[in-house]
Amino acid sequence: MIGDGMGFKHMEIARNYLGVPLAMDGLPVKYACTTYEYGGNYSSSLAWSDFNYVKSGATDSASAATALSCGVKTDNGNIATSHNDAARLQTMSEYARELGLAAGVVSTVPFSHATPAAFVAHNNHRDNYTAIAREMITSYGDGKGARGNTPTIDVIIGGGHLYWASSYIGSGEYSALKSGTTGQGWTFVERSPGVNGAL
Repeated sequence: MIGDGMGFKHMEIARNYLGVPLAMDGLPVKYACTTYEYGGNYSSSLAWSDFNYVKSGATDSASAATALSCGVKTDNGNIATSHNDAARLQTMSEYARELGLAAGVVSTVPFSHATPAAFVAHNNHRDNYTAIAREMITSYGDGKGARGNTPTIDVIIGGGHLYWASSYIGSGEYSALKSGTTGQGWTFVERSPGVNGAL
């Protein structure tokens, strides 16, 4: 689970507000990971003493999620591709599939957005949403900026419906999902306008 932009101080303030440890505090294994982009750095003393340091050179979601998913620093904008777009990087999802495990992404943002995409797709720019969606849905990385084919995952849940914001999924992929012709065995579920999805 990724809290976008979340760090140790966010956890501390949540603990202080609740007055009890967080559920994640009870996990048996805990790791920390820096997510700044390739060639970047982080200085806590500068972050507290110089506001301009904090404002300059912020890591974007694509490179941060790639660091989390692949364990490799990359340039801002890259989706599971290395510095200077030199190579595809293996994602946690691909590694899980090699081990015979299931993998998926669930997101509160469009599913082809940078953070979920970096766990599934490979592209040289986070804004190539329809190409990223195509790779996630069909496994064929043949759109703009794509870097090869990737076996599809088991579950994708998120926003980005074609009729809500057409830039996040192509009409061909949407139609194939709806008609069951992606060739990947997806079960497609979508919200109906005006219907409470919680019911």
